[in-house]
Amino acid sequence: MGKTKDIRLIAVYRPYPSTSNGLKTSEFLDEFEVFLGDISLLPGKVLLTGDFNIHMDEPEKSEVKRFTCSILDAGLEQSVNVPTHKDGHTIDLLIAHPEDNLIVEWKVTDTLLSDHFFVGCTLQRKKPDPVKIMKFSRDYHNMDTNTFIGDLNKHLLEAKPTDVSANDLVAHYETSLSSIVDKHCPLTTRRYTIRPRMPWYNDTIHEARRDRRRLENKWRKSRLNTDKDRYIVQKDIVEDLIVKAKSSYFHDKLFTANSKQQFATLNSLLNNNTKLLPVSDSECQLAERFADFFVDKIQTIRQNLDMESDLGVSNNVSIDGNNMCISDGADVTCNLHNLSDDMKGVESIESHDVTELHELKPATLEEIDRTLKKCSNKSCLLDPIPTWLLKDHSTLFIPILAEIVNVSFNTGIFPDSLKDAIITPVIKKQSMDPNILKNYRPISNIKVVAKVAEMVASSRLTEHLNQNNLNESFQSAYKPLHSTETALLRVKNDIASAIDNKNAVFLVMLDLSAAFDTIDHTIFVNRLCHTFHIQGCALQWFASYLKNRKNRVCISGQFSNEHVLNFGLPQGSILGPRGYTMYTHPVGDILRRNNVSFHIYADDTQVYVSFDPRIPDECERALNRLKTCVHQIKSWMSQNKLQLNQEKTEFYIAASSRFISNLSGIKLNLDGVIIEPTLTLKNLGVIFDPVLNMSSQISSVVKCVSFHLRNLSRIRRF
Repeated sequence: MGKTKDIRLIAVYRPYPSTSNGLKTSEFLDEFEVFLGDISLLPGKVLLTGDFNIHMDEPEKSEVKRFTCSILDAGLEQSVNVPTHKDGHTIDLLIAHPEDNLIVEWKVTDTLLSDHFFVGCTLQRKKPDPVKIMKFSRDYHNMDTNTFIGDLNKHLLEAKPTDVSANDLVAHYETSLSSIVDKHCPLTTRRYTIRPRMPWYNDTIHEARRDRRRLENKWRKSRLNTDKDRYIVQKDIVEDLIVKAKSSYFHDKLFTANSKQQFATLNSLLNNNTKLLPVSDSECQLAERFADFFVDKIQTIRQNLDMESDLGVSNNVSIDGNNMCISDGADVTCNLHNLSDDMKGVESIESHDVTELHELKPATLEEIDRTLKKCSNKSCLLDPIPTWLLKDHSTLFIPILAEIVNVSFNTGIFPDSLKDAIITPVIKKQSMDPNILKNYRPISNIKVVAKVAEMVASSRLTEHLNQNNLNESFQSAYKPLHSTETALLRVKNDIASAIDNKNAVFLVMLDLSAAFDTIDHTIFVNRLCHTFHIQGCALQWFASYLKNRKNRVCISGQFSNEHVLNFGLPQGSILGPRGYTMYTHPVGDILRRNNVSFHIYADDTQVYVSFDPRIPDECERALNRLKTCVHQIKSWMSQNKLQLNQEKTEFYIAASSRFISNLSGIKLNLDGVIIEPTLTLKNLGVIFDPVLNMSSQISSVVKCVSFHLRNLSRIRRF
């Protein structure tokens, strides 16, 4: 069902009933009446069209009488009253509300392309005005490179201030670079009307189409077989020209492109390039709607968590200034005794000698060079220069980038300008309704200088965690030699081993709501201090990184108002994912205390217990152990401003075919929310079935392969 802003177009195809397909006309009429009742509640005008396979030219038939009665009862009217099939039957219909005056005129034409005739209609709707857009661009490729390099040396490097803060250095970098770029590549504005035309379309095709239309009109007037034959020949010529032009164009494009461009071309051939966005009157208004929604969503979750939380975390390290304010330039120290008793139980890592991280080691020019090369060429709209151009002249930029990073590390201040981000709403699944804002997740795009600084800081953090064995053993995300594959291997092996030992397994897959976006900055700094032994200037740098972050939503070049982030870690940043795993590190301690098996990948937490189903009450004890553990995790998450989404949490039971039937009817009760066991569990992209024979996963892979093979067959000529 497709729709515009005021018209819903509904296409219906009903296969003709036969003994082979087992379809019955009465069943279709029953479903059609229910369907008409549903669409009568929809706003806007409605047009139903398609092949109904009901002979409207035979009104005496009972099925036609019932079909007509259903249409009239719904306040609809069927317009077509001439044959639409070569056998002389009227089966292709146009149905609409008569009071809408939607159908101005209609006609039926034999196009010789099918046994059905072409049914066309003119709708009462103003043709939309041509889309006119403003395009802003800079001609980087035609600038004078030598003069550009000379100005970089003169204004960016030689005029660089000394003995200044990181904020001043970034301000000099951005203002100087912006003025240089404006001089050599001034921003040009061009307003043009979008007139879609295929890139493979050429003059030969254009002339052939004109000849086809001329011959078609001649045949329509004369109705001579000779004119009809000439029209058919010309029609075949046009189709052949189009196929050859498309094949030649895309063949050359695919063989001269890199891998990224090849995938983009294939997606365009398969019509997979559509970016889904809600219907809106303007991009600016839509950007503001998204910005308000993302902010309101997090504030609502935080308010709910504040009401649920009975015990708060002491604010011994506060960014807001309740007790000890972390401000730029201040020394930061933490005392483990300041933590509440509830936090002590999960804040401490196994007792061993840990080297505290007091400062972030300065970066060398070689390290900045390596880091810059690792950055993708994708630029942020806030960058004064494209990333690819910065890389092309990296020898000029590396010294000032290194100075920005090192001054930032030495002073414990993350530059304010680098905290700004552009948010792009990305739909979670292509099958979701694009008009519902909650189906989108916010993805941050940050400046390339911020990426370089975060990547260097992340390497210092990783080195500290590895040297002191501070990583969670069963967290497989963002760690070398760990991946979804290693996580799946462990979990599947544990379940398979339990089944081989004649045991059964209860597994709970926990789901969090907006996991990255509700993280409390004060608690996070506390955790860095007490759990990961980060002190002094290093701790101050991470606190500064969190403070006063801002973002704006961008839709098609239109920006929302700026919003300050009081909570959360930005999705799309370098430190965000690593910070989340550190923030949730105590979850592993809770799970170990409850003596359950678990594995974590980013924000996907799997908790499972095995038991012998042959022993009386063993099943109940395992279920209670799992419930107790999940309840403790929920309480911890509530205190730490994370929301466990119990409605999306999944419960899975695995056992051999001998015992699985004895475990039917078991349900998991989590604080009053009853969770039915799922027949199949999609675990990090792999489907687990109850007896773990992987039949569901194999079927899914076969289906996926068949889908892609069908797609390849559609474009194989290219």
